[in-house]
Amino acid sequence: MMNDFFLKLEKYIFYIFVFSIPFQARVYIYEWGLSKDEFSSAFLYVTDIFILILILFWAYRGFAIKISKCDYLIIVFFGITSISLFIFENNGFLAYQLLKLAEFIFLYLYIKNRRDNFSFDVAIFIFIISGVFQSFIGIFQFFMQESIGFKYLGETLLSQDMAGVAKMDTEDGKIMRPYGTFTHPNVLSAYLFFSIAFFYYFVLKKVEKISWLGVSIFSILFLGFFITFSRSVLLVFALFSLILFFKYKKNIKMRFYIILSVVLFLFFSLIFSHEIFSRVNVLRDGENINLRLVYNNVANQIISENVFFGVGSGNFVNSFKIKGVFQEDMQWAYQPVHNSYLLIVSEVGIFGFSFFLAFFFFILNSLYKIKEDNDFKVIFSGLLFSVALLFLSDHYFWDLQQGRLMLWFLFGIVAWRIQNNQHYI
Repeated sequence: MMNDFFLKLEKYIFYIFVFSIPFQARVYIYEWGLSKDEFSSAFLYVTDIFILILILFWAYRGFAIKISKCDYLIIVFFGITSISLFIFENNGFLAYQLLKLAEFIFLYLYIKNRRDNFSFDVAIFIFIISGVFQSFIGIFQFFMQESIGFKYLGETLLSQDMAGVAKMDTEDGKIMRPYGTFTHPNVLSAYLFFSIAFFYYFVLKKVEKISWLGVSIFSILFLGFFITFSRSVLLVFALFSLILFFKYKKNIKMRFYIILSVVLFLFFSLIFSHEIFSRVNVLRDGENINLRLVYNNVANQIISENVFFGVGSGNFVNSFKIKGVFQEDMQWAYQPVHNSYLLIVSEVGIFGFSFFLAFFFFILNSLYKIKEDNDFKVIFSGLLFSVALLFLSDHYFWDLQQGRLMLWFLFGIVAWRIQNNQHYI
């Protein structure tokens, strides 16, 4: 009886965790730099607590774990990353970053090995509902042009007049982009991309016919996604949708929703034409482009100086600051390089990068071998490929809490489903 109670409790906590992935709610612990940010400080997030509880449940059941070839790759990757503790002086911060990396690897292993205790479809549905919730928050933020009072969920204090808030220069003045409860509009955009992809899969597997409820959910998700005005995510999503359209051109449900996304895109583009023009007009974004070039140059320099083992997980910004590239009034410009591949090589070196890349493509290759669930193979291989493309233009999947949770959650559920269908992983 008690055993059944703990199984149900673990299951519900897992579902709550899935819903709370976007929440930035956290408590400051310690600071190694001059500012309390993700790149030089330690925080305890509410999602960390959920993961810890889930791991304790797993430990209570004896840590039943099946290690596969794929898992050995990520274990070796972690071992290589740990070498930085013995090379660099900033041991406290590096130890914290290694602990965070271990947390996400445990999350992946937990989802993969405790899959029999959860419903895959329920987890996907909860993720979609969480996406709808984030869309509503983002929509209200955008039209009110300020934060809306969800600070206990980690909503950033926002205003179109605040420095450091993502804005667009339009003919109507500066327009603030929505954040949801994320650290940046681009991370919200990626999360809603995931939500829409999960929605497609749910429609294919669980929805018999097109309904007004489904259309409403999709429209809310797409509006929230669109008004983030994230160029890279919108572009990758367009490619993802194009592939799905040709793959499912004979499927009425999928064809309807993909065509609906095109109609909504055109409709919203007319309504928000000034904002679209601002984001398309690259000349207005010259400062950001110049900064990205600086970040790339610094990353290449760091790689050339630390080619084998990098500067340590999470230590790019601290290494960047040592170089003193910017003046005192531009300390905000010290950010990770906006290319996850360069960032990973900078932090863990060519050896660590090779094992992480091998892990990524081993999962992708195993996914291609699924025979029993072709819809899962198509949607989730497309999503993994999209993540690989987004790695080229941003860093949040590698070094921000919510981006890392999305990445390792995706790895976990893909491995979960592969292991249920085949035994390649």
